[in-house]
Amino acid sequence: MPSQGAQDAILASIFSTIGETNRFYVEFGFNGESWERGSGANTEALWRRGWRGLLLDGRRENASINLRRAYVKSTTITSVLQQAGVPTELDYLSIDIDSADLWVLRALLSPSSGFQPRVVSVEYNSNFEFEGPLAAPITFPDPATMPILHGRASWNLTCFFGASPRALVDVAADSGFV
Repeated sequence: MPSQGAQDAILASIFSTIGETNRFYVEFGFNGESWERGSGANTEALWRRGWRGLLLDGRRENASINLRRAYVKSTTITSVLQQAGVPTELDYLSIDIDSADLWVLRALLSPSSGFQPRVVSVEYNSNFEFEGPLAAPITFPDPATMPILHGRASWNLTCFFGASPRALVDVAADSGFV
């Protein structure tokens, strides 16, 4: 199954330009029990080309594709990846958790995490502009530090979820990404 938003084609283009190193990926927010289920994984094409990696989801697991059950939060992401033996300089990181995407990205890109992914893709809230007069760094509050949102920290079919593109770009730029 192809990726949800043509990320697999974009990744192929990026890696044909910058090259591959350890061919390791991490994708969290994997939303199926297998490659054939769900809305289309960003890493399936890489896996089919012989890459290896870690898939994380809060509800599902499948050892045959290294899908592990883990609820990812900004306060736990580093330890989850360390415990899974993820290399600190992985080639690709995909974040799609419909809520705390920005906060998890920020935690993972912080110097104290030790992780340095080469390529990162993060789901964003397309209700907000990237450029123009209405572009603003807006995000969903971090559920790890806002317990009032516990149990409601996921997309509920409204525009109140995730982060604006501008917020994600700002966090990535603060960590030296372009």
